[in-house]
Amino acid sequence: MEIKKAWFICSYGGEIKIQGCNELTYVGGTNKLVSVDRRIDFAGMLADICGCCRLDCNGYNFEYKLPDSNSLVPVTNDSDLHDMMLLFDRLYRVDPAHYPIRLFLFPNPKDVKRTTWNFWNFFLEFQGGKLFLTRHET
Repeated sequence: MEIKKAWFICSYGGEIKIQGCNELTYVGGTNKLVSVDRRIDFAGMLADICGCCRLDCNGYNFEYKLPDSNSLVPVTNDSDLHDMMLLFDRLYRVDPAHYPIRLFLFPNPKDVKRTTWNFWNFFLEFQGGKLFLTRHET
C-alpha cells in the first residue's frame, strides 16, 4: 500500500525550555496538523507549512523531532526531506495511530541574531539554524 499523504504536527511561536532532569519542552506557541503530498519537494513543503501557519516561508526553517528523543533534525534540502519522509513511512507502518512526526518552525538565523537563554547554568543557543544545549560549571 502506497502512502499518498503525510501528516505532521507543526509547532511555532513558542519556546524551548528545560524541565525536570534536563528534559527539553516546547512551551507556548501554536500547534497545527499539516497534511502534505508524500512526493512534495523541500520548497513546496516549507511553503505548505508556512502557508498553514500564515507565515512568510522566507523567514523560517523547520526541524523535526526524532521519536523517543530530544533530538531535533534540521531539514534544509530535498535529501533531508526524503529522510524525514522515510521515517514517517516507517512509523506509519508500525502503528498508524501514532505516526505524526512533530515539526518545529524556527526563524531563519540570518533574520534573527544569535539568541542565548540561561537556565540554571544550562545554556540553550540557537545559532546557524541549530539548537545547542550546554552546561557551564560555575
